[in-house]
Amino acid sequence: MNEHDILKQSPFKISKSIQWAYYSTGCCWWTSFAADVVEGDGGSLACPHCDALVLQMSLLAFLESSVFNAERGFYGKHGLDVFYASHERNVHTCHQVFSDYMID
Repeated sequence: MNEHDILKQSPFKISKSIQWAYYSTGCCWWTSFAADVVEGDGGSLACPHCDALVLQMSLLAFLESSVFNAERGFYGKHGLDVFYASHERNVHTCHQVFSDYMID
């Protein structure tokens, strides 16, 4: 699966103008919309739910790494579905483990 497949199968619409992925260092939350991120202590980027530090990287590289991680079982039995479920536009909370985003 390449980045085109990921974007095509994503449960949310990704605008061509979005260039960055923002991801929490303290939970499994991420977003591709800068408006979803809040300002944390000292002006740093933060998760809007747990205030953990948020880092950013190229959206394309982030999505490519998600495929790599899914192929190695990082997201558990739900694979990329749970990765996409953890996007802010799909759920308005954060969890410490990816499996908490899925209901069996």
